[in-house]
Amino acid sequence: MQRSQYVWEHAKLANEIHKPMVIEEIGFPRDQQQFSTKVTTIYRDRYFRVLFDILVKGCPSFDGIDLWAFGGKGRSSNYQWKAADDLTGDPPMEQQGLNSIFNTDVSTLNLIKQYNQKLSAIKPNNQK
Repeated sequence: MQRSQYVWEHAKLANEIHKPMVIEEIGFPRDQQQFSTKVTTIYRDRYFRVLFDILVKGCPSFDGIDLWAFGGKGRSSNYQWKAADDLTGDPPMEQQGLNSIFNTDVSTLNLIKQYNQKLSAIKPNNQK
């Protein structure tokens, strides 16, 4: 079964039982599981696009996706967070910044913006 089919089936089921569906805390590391902001995010963007397409084209009960996590200007310097390190959205015991979306991740940020605009056109003011 394709992963997208799995999500589609759950979105349809949520619609049938009249329950909202939200996919929480999706994240994906940079290509080659690297921390550097110079590394591309091609596979992350593909993954997000698949889920965003389902959200935009999906069932009315599919209400949202919660991204993990926006790191903004933060940058990873250690495996685990230490005092005075940048905050990247990850808990202190996890790899810092591996799945973070940074302010320099232009392709990912543009993708998020593009799909937010599509959603706004479909569900203005968060209305179904």
